[in-house]
Amino acid sequence: MISFTSKQRYYFCSFSMDMRKDIDTISEVVRSQMGLDPFLDENVFIFMSKTLCTMKILYNANINILIANMTNEKH
Repeated sequence: MISFTSKQRYYFCSFSMDMRKDIDTISEVVRSQMGLDPFLDENVFIFMSKTLCTMKILYNANINILIANMTNEKH
């Protein structure tokens, strides 16, 4: 279950992300380009696609690092 609280720190990536990237690649982007640790409990990282229709959220859920993928399709 995805749970977000006010105790977490939220980071919105300022550049668009290729949504084909996997969890390891996105974790490396957090380390190398954002200078942050993707494995800290309180950190939540939000990435948007170039078209702003798809979002990926990287966060630590207990022992697992999870990535949520959300798409807003146009009808």
